[in-house]
Amino acid sequence: MVPLTFSTPADYDKFAQDDEVEFTNFAKELKAGGEITGRNKTKNFEFKCKSGLSGRELEVVLAGGTLNFTRQTAK
Repeated sequence: MVPLTFSTPADYDKFAQDDEVEFTNFAKELKAGGEITGRNKTKNFEFKCKSGLSGRELEVVLAGGTLNFTRQTAK
């Protein structure tokens, strides 16, 4: 799970508990360091988010977790 913040805070109020959310280019957009585009499939609208991950945290997430990151960097 990656912590994200809505780029437009008012978007938070558009969600309900059981809404289904989709991120189609998550890794690519996260790696690029810009905004991440999400889509609420239940209510059919797009929204933008930002990540506050540090450089190392980003590397760990993109590697698939701490164990994968450690395995990759130990080689």
